Amino acid sequence: MALRPTAATILRWARAAGTPLHRGQREAVHGLRRYAILACGRRWGKTTVAAAIGAAASVYIPGLYWVIGETFGTAEIALDACHAQIMRVMSGRLIKRYSRSDHRIELVGGGVIEGKSADHPEGMLGRGLHGAIFEEAPATQSRIWYQYVQPALADHHGWALFVGSPRGRGNWFHELREESKGDPAWSFRCSPSWENGTVFPGGPSDPWLVAARERYLRAGMLPLYEQEYGGSFAHLQGRVWAAWDPERHVKPLDECKAGVAEWRIAADWGLRTTALLVIGRTEAGGYRVVDEVYRHGMLPDERRAEALRLAKTHGIRRGWGDPADPTSNEMLNEAGLAVSPAFNDVDAGILAVAGKFGEDGGIKIADGACPNLCREIENWTWRESTASREIQEPVKKDDHACDALRYGVASWERLYGEQTVSPTRVQYGGGQRGRVYRGAALRSRSY
Repeated sequence: MALRPTAATILRWARAAGTPLHRGQREAVHGLRRYAILACGRRWGKTTVAAAIGAAASVYIPGLYWVIGETFGTAEIALDACHAQIMRVMSGRLIKRYSRSDHRIELVGGGVIEGKSADHPEGMLGRGLHGAIFEEAPATQSRIWYQYVQPALADHHGWALFVGSPRGRGNWFHELREESKGDPAWSFRCSPSWENGTVFPGGPSDPWLVAARERYLRAGMLPLYEQEYGGSFAHLQGRVWAAWDPERHVKPLDECKAGVAEWRIAADWGLRTTALLVIGRTEAGGYRVVDEVYRHGMLPDERRAEALRLAKTHGIRRGWGDPADPTSNEMLNEAGLAVSPAFNDVDAGILAVAGKFGEDGGIKIADGACPNLCREIENWTWRESTASREIQEPVKKDDHACDALRYGVASWERLYGEQTVSPTRVQYGGGQRGRVYRGAALRSRSY
């Protein structure tokens, strides 16, 4: 039998820590087996459950326990939650040493909880484990479990808990779930966010969730809502802009030029690849792309020359430039093309473009004029492994034209007030914080 506190002990611990578990969490605890998977929606309370299990185990069954994340930062989310619960229940009396720099909690009774990073598996060799918690398990890799953690649990017949929101099919978290079906050593729970009645008292009809679902629906990203908040594995990971359809969005040049109020250049100054787009905005708020430059290994002078050529050809005076390369932007400013740093909130930019792809006439690309942009949109996909995010992270490869499109649309939306990134903060499970974009929860990040 796995060395883990009983369900009654875990529930009492959670109450004493000031984090009483809701019904879904209690059912998950009662159903725990040696290996357990909690694949639940955002704000369900996965980290709260994991911390209660890890903290109670380290106190009542002294031994070595690991909390594993994609990075040390992710592991620290659960490690800090364990520390906070031990402090509340035991008033710090049992804590011998707590070092965030060493990612380690040592207890007087001999229990130890260590934070581990999947990016540094060399720290997981040769140690007998009593238990392991995978924080945001989909963001780690299968080899961490099979090569390092599972063998380390053998000596003490240790247990493992995998927590995270579904990331679609075709990744190791989903495969682990499929492989464990019917195995008496495994338990599995997949629950929606609204099972947490404290956060969402209205259930699936809670106003916050209704508003978020509507925004995702409008953006053509409803499967991501079902995945992130519905706890669904149904969505196959795929194209970032799922609404992209060449039949709808690729149009003759004359049609793309009609009704444009202003043209600008949008530039991504990649280290290896430069992408320049000629993008226009109509008075109705639609976007038109009619020309591109896409070239590998361009020198600064070549970048400037190509940008100025596009500006002259299309009568452009202004542009949006990659904020990561202010030098290239300044070169164009000195040459007479007014280039401003582009708005680079990745999540907001992706959602802004997705929304336009979902609208009739929201985005049109001139037929034959932008083959590289069309190719990238077709092939730009979500990463298989992601850290704790309200929106998945896209693959950072062959995305230069997509970044330029994102710069142009998001910067213009922000300029005209169409895109509102509210300063309102929303608390996410595990201590993650987000910002609100058109009512949909997004974490602000930039490349």
